[in-house]
Amino acid sequence: TTGTTLGQEGKSYKPAVARAVAFFDDRNIKTLTHDDVEGFFYHILDMGLSEKTAKNNVDTLKVFYNWLLKNRTIGHDEMPAWPTFDVEMAMRDIVDLETQQMILDEIRKAEDIKVWFACSLLARHPNVRPGELLQIERGDIDLELGKITIRPEIAKTKTKVVIYLFDDEVEFLAGLPVEFPRLRFFRHSTSRGGVKVGDVMGDKLFNRAWCRAAAKLGIEGVSLYSGTKHSTTSAVGEAEGRAAAKELTGHRTNSAFERYYRESRKGALRVLSARERLLANVVGIHGEAGGTSGTQRGHQKETPKNRT
Repeated sequence: TTGTTLGQEGKSYKPAVARAVAFFDDRNIKTLTHDDVEGFFYHILDMGLSEKTAKNNVDTLKVFYNWLLKNRTIGHDEMPAWPTFDVEMAMRDIVDLETQQMILDEIRKAEDIKVWFACSLLARHPNVRPGELLQIERGDIDLELGKITIRPEIAKTKTKVVIYLFDDEVEFLAGLPVEFPRLRFFRHSTSRGGVKVGDVMGDKLFNRAWCRAAAKLGIEGVSLYSGTKHSTTSAVGEAEGRAAAKELTGHRTNSAFERYYRESRKGALRVLSARERLLANVVGIHGEAGGTSGTQRGHQKETPKNRT
């Protein structure tokens, strides 16, 4: 099968297809039954994977069968009866803000400076996603107005997203070499591990860097997404309320944002500064992007109380 066949990104469907091929082996696709599919689900659980992953794999199999039906490879009577699964979503692991900052500091010491900056942006600006950052070009960064624009064609929501930069972030970007506007911003600035200076960064690089830094600090089970966006949103929501957290993530529509940009940026940074204030109460903040000092670290499981 191909990516267009299943209508999903390769990174999503390929593991599911590989598991199905290994499990069903040389079975004829026209002979699978309800019990076979159910057995596939529990086989994935036996592999140590989550219920969510198991259900997603079954859903991928169902997409494949719908494609076969659409192309008349099989008939309606040859479709297996699909079992239903009551899957309880696992809670994400989150970290407190001091721990989050310690991980960022470790990334800054060990990784490409732009990898650190990307992770710092994700922690301080929960309205942006890693995949969106990878797609921005140098021309999307406006230092005079203090913003990065995620264009609709690269935004997951297909609508423009604006990252309002703190002054120290503007200063950091201003200190980088001038580049052509159409160049991808997140490119390697050093050569290492088979990559050359100027190569575009890959879609797993940020998460790997985050996990390496967390492991050095003895922190496990916290991905880039949950350790940055989700941890920041949870901390701000618990301290300043759900409305502040919602505003922090950018889940709103405001057509006046660009029209009254300077005033809007001031308001947006007031809300974004909630993370900085909370962090400063514990360890104090240096005058650089996301820089702090501190010795303690904490790791917590998200609960209904602190989930936003």
